[in-house]
Amino acid sequence: MEIVPPTKRVLAASAITTAYPVGGMLFGLVQYLTFDWRTSLRISYTPFLLALAFYWVVPESARWLLDNERHKEAANVLEKIAKMNGKKPPETLIQDLVAQKMTAKHERVWIIPIV
Repeated sequence: MEIVPPTKRVLAASAITTAYPVGGMLFGLVQYLTFDWRTSLRISYTPFLLALAFYWVVPESARWLLDNERHKEAANVLEKIAKMNGKKPPETLIQDLVAQKMTAKHERVWIIPIV
């Protein structure tokens, strides 16, 4: 959802949410129309091959990149997101995010239940 423009987020969430039930119905239809289990498996696994292309198309999450200290890549992803949203990110964005992450890490409060 980070890379989807704000005006398209409802549509993207709806598409993600409806993909599972539609896939389940299509799987039932494929099973009904094909009597050979090998053929039905070939038909059912074909969309997965298309989904493999997303590995090269969709960027990593900026949060994940920051957590793994890959700051330059996170900056590139955030710049692309800002460009898609028609915004210009501040020059010190990554430094601010890293500083914010460090202060949040040190300010964690651990709640220990007393038994």
